[in-house]
Amino acid sequence: MNVQIFCRPAAWQGALTGLLLGMSLWLPVAAQAIDMGTELGLAEAEDLALQLDPVINALGAQARSFEEQSIAANTLPDPQLKLGAMNLPVDTFALDQEPMTQLQIGVRQMFPRGDTLEIRARRAGNMSNVVKARAENRRRMVRRSVREAWLEVYYWHNAAEIVRKTRSLFQQLLDITEGQYAAGRGKQQDYIQAQLEYGLLEDREERIRNREAGMRAQLARWIGSDNAARVLAMSLPAVPPARSARLEDVLVSHPLVEAAQGQVAVSNDGVDLARQAYRPGWMLDITYASRDGVNPNGVERPDFVSAMVVLDIPLFTGNRQDRMLVAREHERSAAEFQLEDQRLVLKRMFERLDADRVSLDERIQYYQRVLIPRSHENASAALSAYQSDEGDFLTLVRARIVEFETELKALRLKIDRAKVQAGLNYILGEEQ
Repeated sequence: MNVQIFCRPAAWQGALTGLLLGMSLWLPVAAQAIDMGTELGLAEAEDLALQLDPVINALGAQARSFEEQSIAANTLPDPQLKLGAMNLPVDTFALDQEPMTQLQIGVRQMFPRGDTLEIRARRAGNMSNVVKARAENRRRMVRRSVREAWLEVYYWHNAAEIVRKTRSLFQQLLDITEGQYAAGRGKQQDYIQAQLEYGLLEDREERIRNREAGMRAQLARWIGSDNAARVLAMSLPAVPPARSARLEDVLVSHPLVEAAQGQVAVSNDGVDLARQAYRPGWMLDITYASRDGVNPNGVERPDFVSAMVVLDIPLFTGNRQDRMLVAREHERSAAEFQLEDQRLVLKRMFERLDADRVSLDERIQYYQRVLIPRSHENASAALSAYQSDEGDFLTLVRARIVEFETELKALRLKIDRAKVQAGLNYILGEEQ
């Protein structure tokens, strides 16, 4: 240690002044520090998560499955081929012995009740739309979750950098007070206070680093550990202006509402299918019968052709068709209530987030206009008072701590505002 610094009060006081002035210079820009390496931007993190999410891929496959089912459901059942021999005499098994002996070939075709095929196809198509809406909602949820995780990593990383640089400056301050105390020109209280503040900053940095690691683990859930370990881009997403569209118009196109509406449509199809059970299903049977031999008058026996229609007759509907129709109507009512509940949930969510947006915007402006400038003024005033022997060392240290605490709180507010915007984007369908 260079003891000469402490032998000349003007020298060490000038060094201390430069040191403390430097603290006010780097604090406003500490959150913009950029580490070396490939940066992970927010948009890239969102794209990676959307590509890697298995649920989105699963829902896409399920939607395509229902699309294929809708085509298959609107197709008649496969016809049945009928082959047989009728009235074959068991004494000789001769085909020309008896006039009623026949070799038959026929075709049967089933025709389902009423519009069953069309309704089943429509129902499968509506199920496909429901799954597509759920997939879109999943994309919005993934985008929101990744954005929130990225923002938390951003905050804790920059908070750690601010504390680390503050600790570095306090280390220099500790060296100065130690030298002053050793030379008999400083107070023991100042030296102990500097040691205490340095230790507290060291502990705080460690806790912040642990929080950053935890947030990176959450981010890794969506984009993988390798990508989550990358250095983050040091720019926050821009906050768009508030939308002027009516909330009701926006909620109509929300995927959760679309999924609930699709479920109502599926329930309507279920009611229509239950009504088809009151209509008869039928089957067409066409058979050609070949005969051998001749009639007593010497004329060859003619072949036969026959056509039959088989009908279902829904006569006793009390315990089956009637109850099934009532059950399907209850399912439709449940789907309609769920649709209304989903609208209310989204509306309440929007109102809460919008209130948070207004509050955070006001607080951010207050910090920028009042608190941050005042924290700088307070630190400068404490420094001036200390230089003129009108203030004590403890007041100076506390003023500098308040200054960087204010910077941290301002950054926290910006992160919270960006997270609120992520929630609003989820509801409004924006991707800023």
